[in-house]
Amino acid sequence: GAVTTTLSTQREALRALGVTGARPSLDLAGWDPAGYLRALSRASLEAELIDPHGLGAFGWLRQSRP
Repeated sequence: GAVTTTLSTQREALRALGVTGARPSLDLAGWDPAGYLRALSRASLEAELIDPHGLGAFGWLRQSRP
């Protein structure tokens, strides 16, 4: 028994959850190079997931019930 049904793209759904794909500050590379590489890797993965011409175009169907 779903009460509401919402259709969105993966990009919209992940952006609503805070996924941005934003690159880390270059300042981080100066004082934590390994941390910068980890953050850069994460940003790259996020960007791939929300790319509107790639994985971000997948449809998501969300249903909720009371």
